[in-house]
Amino acid sequence: MRSLLLVVAVLAAVALAVVLALRPGDRAMVETVFAELDSALRSRDAAGVVELAGPDYDFAGHWGETLRGLSGGVEVLGPDRSAVQRVQVRALLQGALARPGGEPPRLHVEVLEVDGAEGRVRARVLLRLASGWRGLTLVPSRGGETVGFEFTRHGWLFPALRVARHDPVVVRR
Repeated sequence: MRSLLLVVAVLAAVALAVVLALRPGDRAMVETVFAELDSALRSRDAAGVVELAGPDYDFAGHWGETLRGLSGGVEVLGPDRSAVQRVQVRALLQGALARPGGEPPRLHVEVLEVDGAEGRVRARVLLRLASGWRGLTLVPSRGGETVGFEFTRHGWLFPALRVARHDPVVVRR
């Protein structure tokens, strides 16, 4: 019986070591977040876009002007970082993505730098909407061409990243 327990313990340790060794690195996880974001935009899935934001993501703080534009200038956002805010953002985004006409938006991202420490991952990226999508462009509001992102890790054995915050970005025509 002891030898069986020993074999099971060794096999479990080996399996855990293999899983941990095969987990993606920070850069691969950052690229996955942006690939999922692009996929959600292409399929016009507003819920998929909102799900990529972590629980502490402040939609009003990051996209207030854009969201007011989608709502016709009405301030509709609930309290910061609330479930109400997430539902309202999803509804506004779904309305914008569902409008007829043209191709769905496509996101082009080039990950330039990735640094992970203390449960967070920071990345600097070049971020662009496909040219011509309703004449909109993404512009870093602090000037320059790159946008800094901070992600939080979720999960231990099979971790994923969620967007916690980023440099201000403005959507312009």
